[in-house]
Amino acid sequence: MQKTHIYFTTASTPIGRFFIGVTEQGLCTINWDKQDWYLFLQKAGKQFHITTSENVHKCRPILDELNAYFNIKLTRFTVPVDLFLVTPFQNKVLGALCNIPYGTTTKYRDIATLIGKPQAFRAVGAAIGSNPVPIVIPCHRVIRSDGGLGGFGGGLERKTFLLKLENDSFGSNAYNG
Repeated sequence: MQKTHIYFTTASTPIGRFFIGVTEQGLCTINWDKQDWYLFLQKAGKQFHITTSENVHKCRPILDELNAYFNIKLTRFTVPVDLFLVTPFQNKVLGALCNIPYGTTTKYRDIATLIGKPQAFRAVGAAIGSNPVPIVIPCHRVIRSDGGLGGFGGGLERKTFLLKLENDSFGSNAYNG
């Protein structure tokens, strides 16, 4: 069994408190609440020997970027990401999300087409729903084909906030709910 050490901290943001975890390879999780954090650790523990320690210093790069994002000073995250728990399909979907420009939205069906699986929009939705690093990998920028918000692990209020933040700061064609 592989060993993985996760350094973690918490962060207060305009949309609530986050539990943030990083490995030596990069950001591995952003969780909305303590229960999600424990579920992440439980899932990771099934495949890896997980050790954890609180370490704000190791988490500083993502904390700084989140702060800049919420203060409308960052439109693209640059911190490395460690997606050690995702499948190859999920990795492909999440990679496509990174190409959605700040302040814009796209549809689940468009992501499915982009990755070469145009009929797999439901599977794409499930992969997006399992995004371990929301905001950094901008799953909030994906909406339903009818223009509705669709789902969001952090709740629709948070998704609306993020889209409005980006739309107001960039003045583009993001969702205006």
